Amino acid sequence: MYLYGGYKRLRIEAIRIRPRGRFDPHWLLGTDLARHGTVTMRRRFTAYRFSLLNHGTLKLGLQNSVPVGAWIPFPFSQVQLTAHHSEFPGQQHRTPYIRERYSEKIGVDAHYQAAEPQAYPIADFLGPNLVLWSYDPQTTSPSTPIARPTHRGVVTALLVRHSTFSTRIGVIPMSAREARGREELNSEQPHRAKENFFFGRYDGGQVTVALNRPLQAKSYAVMRRRVNRNPFTSIKTVQPLGTTRHGQPKAEPTTESERYPPLPRQSGFNVFGPLRRLFLRGVRGKVLVADRSLDLTGSADLELNDVKGLLNANDQELLAAPLATSGEATTLQFRTVSEAKVNGVSETTGWQMHREEILLVAAVAGILGSLIGILSFVKGLGAGSNGRRPSHVVPATQEDA
Repeated sequence: MYLYGGYKRLRIEAIRIRPRGRFDPHWLLGTDLARHGTVTMRRRFTAYRFSLLNHGTLKLGLQNSVPVGAWIPFPFSQVQLTAHHSEFPGQQHRTPYIRERYSEKIGVDAHYQAAEPQAYPIADFLGPNLVLWSYDPQTTSPSTPIARPTHRGVVTALLVRHSTFSTRIGVIPMSAREARGREELNSEQPHRAKENFFFGRYDGGQVTVALNRPLQAKSYAVMRRRVNRNPFTSIKTVQPLGTTRHGQPKAEPTTESERYPPLPRQSGFNVFGPLRRLFLRGVRGKVLVADRSLDLTGSADLELNDVKGLLNANDQELLAAPLATSGEATTLQFRTVSEAKVNGVSETTGWQMHREEILLVAAVAGILGSLIGILSFVKGLGAGSNGRRPSHVVPATQEDA
C-alpha cells in the first residue's frame, strides 16, 4: 500500500465560489453553478498527482452511483471507531467517525527513507465525480489555478471527473517550517511544483474522518444489487508513453475495464483486520464464554478487551459490521480470545482467558516428564547390560569421606 501511483492521470475542475447558503457538492455536476452563488474562478487542469494544502476541515462528496471509500491507517496507529450525536439541531442520528492517532514514526527521515512503505494514512475513494471542498481561505495547490489563497467566505472546490477508477488521498502532516521549505522548493523548481511531494518529517498527531451522510439500508441494498448485476465498469484514462524532450510526460487516451470491490453485506463502516478492543451497544443474543453460555435476551453492552484472533465463520481475521451508523441493526457471528464484559461486569476468569496457554504448558511439561522417565529407564537398561547391578549410592558424610 503506497502513498502515490503516477500511472493514471487526473482531470480536475477547480472552482472557487461564494455560495448563497451552505455549499452542496452536487452543484458542480449541474450546468448552472452561478445561480447558487458568485463564481470567482472556474478552471481545469490535469495531473498524475498533486498536493492540496489545507489548514482546516477537508470535506469530500462521492457523487456517483457507488459511493464507496476505504480508510487505510498508518501501520502502528491507534484507531478508534465510534459516533457523535449530530451537530445539526433536529437530527437524531449519530455521526460515525474514525479517529486515528499516529506516532512520530510517520513520514520520512532526513535521508528520505520512509518509516513504512505506506508512510502516511491513506484513503481511497471510488470515482467518478469525487468532490473535495474547503471553507479555509488558505487552501492552495502549487502550480494549479488555486495556487494562491482566496478570501473569507469563498469555498475552494475540486471536482475529479471520469479520469480514474478511484482517487487516493494521503494525509501528510506539515509544520509551518516545512510549509515554508516547500514554498522555497517550488520557487526553485516551478516546473515540478505541481506533482512534487514534500514529505513531512517525523511528526505525531491525529486525524479524524467523519461520515456525515451514511447510506440508509434501502439505498445501500439498491447499490448492492446494481453492482451485482454489473460488476465491471469502463473508465477513460490515459496511458503514459515516456516523456517529451522538455521532461513532460506523454500519454494517449485509453479505455479500461475495472471491477468494483466486493461489497460487505451491511452498510456503514466495515472493519477488516485485527481489533484490540470491541465495544458493542444494545446487543441481543448469546455469548459463549469458555463453556458458559450467557443469554442476552435484553439489551446489553458487550465489551471485549485484549482481543486476539478475531475470526469470522471462514477463519478470516476480520469483522465486517456497520459500526455506529444510522441506528440500523445487524447480525454478527464471530469468535475470539479476549476478556469479556457485559454491562461493565467481567465474565472472564484468568483460566478462561489463558486456557490454551495453560493447557499447552501442561502438555509440554507432561511430554518433558515422559522423556525424562524414558531416558532414566534406558540408562538403567544400559547399566544392566554391562553385567553389573546398579549400585545404591549413599550420600557421604564428612566422617565417611
